[in-house]
Amino acid sequence: MEEPRTPAPNENLKKSFNSMNVWAIALGSIIGFGCFILPPDFLEKSGPMGVFLGLLIGALAMLLVGKNIGFLVEKFPEAGGQFTFAYNIFGKRSGYICGWMLSLCFISLISMNATALGVLAQHLAPVFFTKGYLFTVAGWDVYVPQIILSLFFIIVFGVFNYRGGEVAGNLQLGMVGLMICSVVLILVGTILSPHASAANLSPGFPDGVSPMKAIGSMVALAPWLYVGFDTIPHAAEEFKFSSKKTFLLVAASIVIGGVIYLIVTLCTGMVWPWEAMVSARYTWATGEAMENSIGRAGVIFLAVAICMGTFTGMNGFYLASTRLPLSMSRTKILPPVFGRIHPKHQTPSAAIVIVMIISLIAPFFGRTAIGWVVDMCSCSTAIAYLYTCLGTWKVLKEEKAKSGKASMASWIPVGGAICSLAILLLLIIPGSPGAMGKESWIVLVVWALIGVAFYFTAGRSGARD
Repeated sequence: MEEPRTPAPNENLKKSFNSMNVWAIALGSIIGFGCFILPPDFLEKSGPMGVFLGLLIGALAMLLVGKNIGFLVEKFPEAGGQFTFAYNIFGKRSGYICGWMLSLCFISLISMNATALGVLAQHLAPVFFTKGYLFTVAGWDVYVPQIILSLFFIIVFGVFNYRGGEVAGNLQLGMVGLMICSVVLILVGTILSPHASAANLSPGFPDGVSPMKAIGSMVALAPWLYVGFDTIPHAAEEFKFSSKKTFLLVAASIVIGGVIYLIVTLCTGMVWPWEAMVSARYTWATGEAMENSIGRAGVIFLAVAICMGTFTGMNGFYLASTRLPLSMSRTKILPPVFGRIHPKHQTPSAAIVIVMIISLIAPFFGRTAIGWVVDMCSCSTAIAYLYTCLGTWKVLKEEKAKSGKASMASWIPVGGAICSLAILLLLIIPGSPGAMGKESWIVLVVWALIGVAFYFTAGRSGARD
């Protein structure tokens, strides 16, 4: 295992985040636009029971991974998350693979959340937001007002993160609180509505789909659904509290995130028989469901929840996507510019500006094309989780060799590694319930080839193998 690379004092990030800030960053990153738009797709693939069991199994798998993350944050309380773990435990090459795969994932999630605002605006004010047609990319029409809206919020959250973690953290906490209140109102309104019934959630699984396949489809999505709890280790250097609290914050974000996914999905399926709702192919079935069960107030609650989920997702992934290149720069894998710390705000200012510029380009490619990148995020995060669990196992093995005992049971990293590998196989084996589409495979292969080329040119100098 390599000796950890400790930043010089003038390179350290400011201790900006209290435990509630960090929890809000994680939960807000987990719950994004998809939670309020994709329930019909979840129900179509898995049915109500398949969604419930898939979310439960996925959450348990992520909790195992989260336990490993909590353990390694205590060992390596630096920015960079899974990259830092892989680099310090397995060396430069493994760190590079892990960091490179995650970098595109996190940046694309900023762009995906930003373009989601245009989709919402199109539903709420179609007359205005479908003017100024520019072009069509992969079947997605791109309009000027939607582009302006996306670019505006990418810049806004870039500025918040540039000015300091404390500003971004407090903003995140307020937005997450508002999002949770909106979801609670949706739940209460649906339960009290005369138009909603639990009987509409029958049958539990889609017709002609085996329970195993239905559940597997949701489990394969777990890294994408719950991606966001792993923003916590990226903020480790900025904790104003003991890193021993890390797993508690991870667990709280995963559990509450899973409950929110389930509430929104089941509320969507309770208004009509869910199979009929799926067959109707509504443009925005969740919005239709809320309007029918609660009235216009339901759509308002949902719109607030979507905006807050989208904003918190952008804010959280700004943090992860900028601390990652900062850490890679410290190990000389990326150029020194990514490692610059603002003298006043003590934030990775250069990395924030670079990530913001890349994110500003992405909305012009259309939401469909960005979606291909996001679809491969499950694969990227599964690889990072596998490195994390294997890294924990290696550290525990070294502890036992030195002192005769380990500080955590070995079945935890073994179980986490098995879960991560199983999810990865569900994604890459053709014909499996969660297999990636052709376009996502192309994005994954192209990004990997670019990474290989960069590694053997600019990335090889300065750090040990």
